[in-house]
Amino acid sequence: AAAGLGAGSGWAGSRLRPAGGWRRFASVNKAKEEAAAGPTEEGSQPTPPVLAPTLELPRNLVVRGLDDVEDGDLPAMSGGFSGRPRDGILEADALRSCAPYIHRHRGSSMLVHLPGHVIDDTEAFSSVMDDLALVRLLGVRLVIVLGCRKLIDDGVRARGHEPVFANGIRITDEETMRVVKQAAGAARFEVESMLSKGFQAIPGGSGCNVVGGSGFFTAQPVGVRDGVDYGFTGEVRRVEAARIHERLDAGDLVVLTGVGHSASGTTFNVRSTDLAASVAIAMQATKLVFIMGAGDVLVDADTNKQVQNLRLKDAKMLFGSEDCRDACSAEDEPATARQKRWQWVGCSSVEAVERGVRRAHLVSPNRGALIAELYTRDGYGTMISGDVYDGLRHARPQDVESILRIVKPLSKSGVLKVRNRELVEETIDQYHVCTRDEAVVACGQLTQYGAYAEIGAMAVVPEYRGHGRGEAVLNYLERTACSWGTKYIFVLSTVTMEWFIERGFVEVPVSKLPEERQAIYDNERKSKVYMKKLLDERQVDADELFWDIGTF
Repeated sequence: AAAGLGAGSGWAGSRLRPAGGWRRFASVNKAKEEAAAGPTEEGSQPTPPVLAPTLELPRNLVVRGLDDVEDGDLPAMSGGFSGRPRDGILEADALRSCAPYIHRHRGSSMLVHLPGHVIDDTEAFSSVMDDLALVRLLGVRLVIVLGCRKLIDDGVRARGHEPVFANGIRITDEETMRVVKQAAGAARFEVESMLSKGFQAIPGGSGCNVVGGSGFFTAQPVGVRDGVDYGFTGEVRRVEAARIHERLDAGDLVVLTGVGHSASGTTFNVRSTDLAASVAIAMQATKLVFIMGAGDVLVDADTNKQVQNLRLKDAKMLFGSEDCRDACSAEDEPATARQKRWQWVGCSSVEAVERGVRRAHLVSPNRGALIAELYTRDGYGTMISGDVYDGLRHARPQDVESILRIVKPLSKSGVLKVRNRELVEETIDQYHVCTRDEAVVACGQLTQYGAYAEIGAMAVVPEYRGHGRGEAVLNYLERTACSWGTKYIFVLSTVTMEWFIERGFVEVPVSKLPEERQAIYDNERKSKVYMKKLLDERQVDADELFWDIGTF
């Protein structure tokens, strides 16, 4: 018992020592073998018994509070924590908050575009590759597309020439094509080398088989446009999505460059952002991630705050504007290079999300930025998501009949409070409806009380329940409340409280309601009050991740 306590007690060896020194022991297995063999021959010495070391425990053991112990006397923990339980709790809370995202992303397919200017930046490149190794270790099926624009530009200039562009597209002659091949090969070598290092640096990381080559897509020439011959510049003709999924299913990591071949064997230089979008669309990836320039963020010029989320329609307006198109077509000057990168990436992101990719993320290469964007609620970059609220709108006077038709059965059963036609007509501006082929299939009411907003009359027609419409209406109302500057939303319920609890609401006393709402509280109905704190629209975006927008 003493030996067992000492081994697990954590005190240093000088405090736990054998009394009288260590004895010499025969192995347990050898003693058992000799005992099983029977008596020893006459004159031989019997095997001495196996003895456990006798340990002398220190006698001055006391129990003290952590506040009475110096930090230096506590064992160190990972992450720079002192070893105090409250610091361990911080680590546990951080891991707990990431757990839903780890679970959600495990087994999903993501495509990450890594540009040449990041590959050429030693510190940024190392940071991104370490993050990618961790993402892969967390069970994400990864495809990495490498951009080589800066590497190609440097190679062309090293040969005494200047890169040539027309309408924002590189003109690739034979000599430039040779540079493209060299740059693509060098980029892939660097990525594989850093991935190997990243996997080995993670405890438990056993590496990963990296596959690549041009067999995962075919290319075709851009040709002659507006009188300009683009030479060996190409575009994606076909993506072999089944072949990519086959390698991912086998546990491989796929790395692609913009060097593609046509059916006739001609080699072309394909723009990597277009390749990334095409592959993500063909794979129906859950996420398309573009690594941007170090320190680059999208900022609202009016508020000087980072734009963390864009709905698809807003992204189309932003990246399809005349200013962006002009910047995209301008000569490659340092002042416009950053804006041009965002233009190309923005256009590729919009195309991908329009054609089925769930979300696109624009993230800086700072250490940990990719992990924060994928596995935390607050994120780090800018997310572009599909218009999952298509069909949701403000109610109109002509929708009164449909709203009454939806809520009436639930009012009769006691799930909802009774609402007559006059009341709905008077408050129609508070209602929002979800439509399918112009027919109203769900509704909800949102009433503002200063910093509070009440959700009411939430209902879905029976044949459309279980397909994400309830979640869509709720998140739409939450997003609307956020735009008002609302801090808290609440709902009164007698039956459906579990549904709201599962979506982040907690029960509070009636006294927590705003005073004007307390004044009209129905004491006979005795509805329970459930409230949720609204942080920002990023929270709503995070909530959307956990309901099935694909069946909406």
